[in-house]
Amino acid sequence: TLRWTVFPVSLKAEFDAWRDHQAGTDILAERDFAPLVPASIETRTHQFRAYISALVHRGLDPQTFHGMRDVVAVETVKTGLRFFLDRAPNGSTEQASSIARVITSIARHWVQVDPPHLKALQKVCKRINPGYQGMSEKNLARLAQFDDPANLRKLHELPALLVAVASGEKRPSRAGALLVQTAVAIDLLLMLPIRRKNLAELEFDRHLIRSGATMRIFIPDHEVKNHVEIDAILPPHLVRLIDLYHTSYQPLLISEPSKCLFPGVGNRPKSRERLASQISNCIKDRTGLLMNVHLFRHLCAQTWLENKPGDYGMVRLLLGHKSVVTTTRFYCGRETKAAVLHFDEHVLHLRENFGKPATPDQPGLGR
Repeated sequence: TLRWTVFPVSLKAEFDAWRDHQAGTDILAERDFAPLVPASIETRTHQFRAYISALVHRGLDPQTFHGMRDVVAVETVKTGLRFFLDRAPNGSTEQASSIARVITSIARHWVQVDPPHLKALQKVCKRINPGYQGMSEKNLARLAQFDDPANLRKLHELPALLVAVASGEKRPSRAGALLVQTAVAIDLLLMLPIRRKNLAELEFDRHLIRSGATMRIFIPDHEVKNHVEIDAILPPHLVRLIDLYHTSYQPLLISEPSKCLFPGVGNRPKSRERLASQISNCIKDRTGLLMNVHLFRHLCAQTWLENKPGDYGMVRLLLGHKSVVTTTRFYCGRETKAAVLHFDEHVLHLRENFGKPATPDQPGLGR
């Protein structure tokens, strides 16, 4: 991705205006959509920069991109998308499709191209749309690790193992404190699979609210990606773990007082990327499992649906989806094996009853 200095200042200025509009910076501005959360703004910013960089890599002169209108011409869009299509593994169109949707949205709502122009861009989007199949193949492959109950057990036992290792030290160390910090993060994700941004930014008193022996986690809607607030009571064992970490280990990780559950430099939280790597690397090193923070959400859905096939309503509430349509789109079919197993048990139960002698009050036997 090329630096903004490669492109005309006028393009950067117009893009910044578009980004502010998407973020709802001016609360009095007319718009027919809900402002995007910062994470979505970051994603679209990266996609746009990648797209205009791809145009340069394809031989176009960046100094001809004076404004947004100059980069949404149909043939220009096709040129940029071919860069991603040519590089995509196994003929995947997923990245190109997501970029095409962003550029088409800019052309429609910001540049306001004429109907034939818009229709041509929409046709391009349709041609490379991979179809929404829910989870990516990568996440599906990683979830398959947990078809083996032993792997699921290793993941759930890991927090206690990490605490045991840290507790075995003669004197608490920074390395041990990081192990307990990781244990807190993993156990929290197993109990309440929140998104990594919300996990990294948790603060005592603001998000982790204490009332006697009870601890509640509350994240207001404006801090959540889909604007659905998170409000839950943490289980007692997790509260005890957080207390242990906060009292005995977190002080080893900070140079000044901090309200952050996962403190970084100064009084700021640890970056979501750094915390996510810390969690993933620990899981891989200690268990051999390949895991990322977002996969905890998929794993919790899978384990619940395996126990209760078809219970998408519960999964929707747990993951904070606005609509059960989102839940079923991602997880429909993940519990097929469990459903078949439950049905097999049902059939075997029927067969057991077939072998029992008939009783007079059974239907069809008369009196």
